[in-house]
Amino acid sequence: MKDVVIAINLVNYKDCDKRNAQERAMEILLRNATPNVTIHSFNFLGEYPNSRQDKIQVHHNLTRDSKQLIGNSRSLPYVREIFDHAAGIPGDIFGYMNTDILLSREFFSFLDGSYDAYIFSRYEIDTADYFERGGFNILDDKHPGFDAMFFNRTWWLLNNHRFHPNLILGEPAWDDYYNKKIREITKKVFSKRALYHVRHSRTWDIKSAGAKNNICIHYEGR
Repeated sequence: MKDVVIAINLVNYKDCDKRNAQERAMEILLRNATPNVTIHSFNFLGEYPNSRQDKIQVHHNLTRDSKQLIGNSRSLPYVREIFDHAAGIPGDIFGYMNTDILLSREFFSFLDGSYDAYIFSRYEIDTADYFERGGFNILDDKHPGFDAMFFNRTWWLLNNHRFHPNLILGEPAWDDYYNKKIREITKKVFSKRALYHVRHSRTWDIKSAGAKNNICIHYEGR
């Protein structure tokens, strides 16, 4: 069984619904994670996540704040910095996932070490209340984008320099860039719709400095 490191970025949501969705997802993650899995939240210095889950290890080691660096509308971290920190934790496979994603117990069997990269998309569902008993309805099985990506640690350490360092987490297009770049570098890619997410309204701000930054990098293809 391969050792797996899951990286997240816990957010101190002021919105009650977002805070509860994150907390519910973390509770389910910790119940369903197999013994070979550790969970790490990477945050800025002085940023104290409001999660009640004491089994999540919080690291205050992010240094690149997009609000300070490019005048982004929010203090959001950079994707590659999180991946590089996660790769620095001993393990065979590591990756990042959004904190409102629900994972089944079956999910962890996919991270078997046979691939260089693992790319996951999601189902939109109606509720998380009975998720582990299958008590939900799938509302959308074609949702675009990718909410979790994992890598063979050795492969990443050999190839991380090929990924643009300035893509910002929580803004559009970073996941599309990574999906495209991964497939340019390797054919050993596992891709599956295996995540679950409770549907909620969301409007991307494609006019923010962070969104413009990501979209520019993605379409330049660097």
